Amino acid sequence: MKTASSRDRLFYIDDVRSFAIFLVVILHASVTYSGLGGWYLIENKSDSLDPLSMVAFGLFNSFTQAWFMGILFFFAGFFAADALARKGGARFVKDRLLRLGIPLAGYVLVINPLMMYFLAYPEECRKAGGFFSLYVSRYLGSGMALGSTGPLWFAETLLGFSLAYAAVMKMLVIFGKGQADSAVAMGTAVASNADEPKAPPSVPVLLGLVALTALTAFVVRIFYPIGFSWLNLQFCFFPSYIALFVLGIRALRGGWFSRIMGKGSVRWFWAALGIGIPGWLALMALGGALSGHLDGFWGGLTWQSAGYSLWESFTAIAMSIGLTALFANRKQGAEPEPGQESGQGALSAFFARNSFSVYVFHPVFLIGLTRLSRALSLVPLAKAAVVGISAFFATILFAELVIRRVPFLRKYF
Repeated sequence: MKTASSRDRLFYIDDVRSFAIFLVVILHASVTYSGLGGWYLIENKSDSLDPLSMVAFGLFNSFTQAWFMGILFFFAGFFAADALARKGGARFVKDRLLRLGIPLAGYVLVINPLMMYFLAYPEECRKAGGFFSLYVSRYLGSGMALGSTGPLWFAETLLGFSLAYAAVMKMLVIFGKGQADSAVAMGTAVASNADEPKAPPSVPVLLGLVALTALTAFVVRIFYPIGFSWLNLQFCFFPSYIALFVLGIRALRGGWFSRIMGKGSVRWFWAALGIGIPGWLALMALGGALSGHLDGFWGGLTWQSAGYSLWESFTAIAMSIGLTALFANRKQGAEPEPGQESGQGALSAFFARNSFSVYVFHPVFLIGLTRLSRALSLVPLAKAAVVGISAFFATILFAELVIRRVPFLRKYF
């Protein structure tokens, strides 16, 4: 079987992923200075914003939230299918437990408690007691650590998705094909499907996926509205994450990933902007957001929740396909010589190798710079941009100069 690893590496996926993680940092800075959303430190309450800033922050936060984590699950599904086919079930599970579990444990048990005590809430924490006593009695003893995953909720969720995928494939091997319980058999089952190229999903099929995802999100939000979190997991967004993870798996196993990333699919990107942005503005205006009536958008049996679920699902799928196609078809400069593999530029490689480290460690730098910038006199929009971009570059330099120099950290972070 010709897997994603044996083909020329899809460098444009690295670039899209790096861009999405850059937006993660900027979004958290936006939440910090707008109060629209949840984060460790909130510098401005949303009701203190002028109307223009409220719309700008709201549009950016909503539009970005709608797709940038979903696209990471889309890529994760694609590479999970490839890894399972190459490694077999046992190695795949072991690899995922280590590569996702170690960063997750490192953040929950080390990074987060240190950051909370010494950086995010130093005054409050020191009044309550010493670091080690609070760490044992409250952070671990009360179960606070269970919900302290921060941005590593993504690693936790992806680990769950990956294990579920491996379990489903194992069941198909055992019950569907009657083969022995072996990693080789599982890998063969996945490979056999990947060797049969299928046509990529058509526009009507993708729109059907949008509708199904929207309906599922609407139902989920009746019980778990936007803003509800259980152990830092927001189930209201899971329908699009699951849909895109499965879409990524199907893209590898159906052999149509490269074809759906042709030039024609760039239209999905323009549709996401051309329909998504005006659609959001219209939805907010008609739904009462201008009067401060936002509760109907978050969930329940309201037309605002149904409309927002549909808008969000369309944006997630359109951007996941359209933005990836846009990057895949941008001009790369001179074509490689015949027989020579297409390469990756030095700047692209720099961002790619450090993107996960940025994802893990950016809260430390963003919170630190937020505190240092309290005396900086800027309007919230400008301050969010300055602090967010500064935090991104500070984190990526830390990743390159520190994380990349330590073998264990380099391997898992």
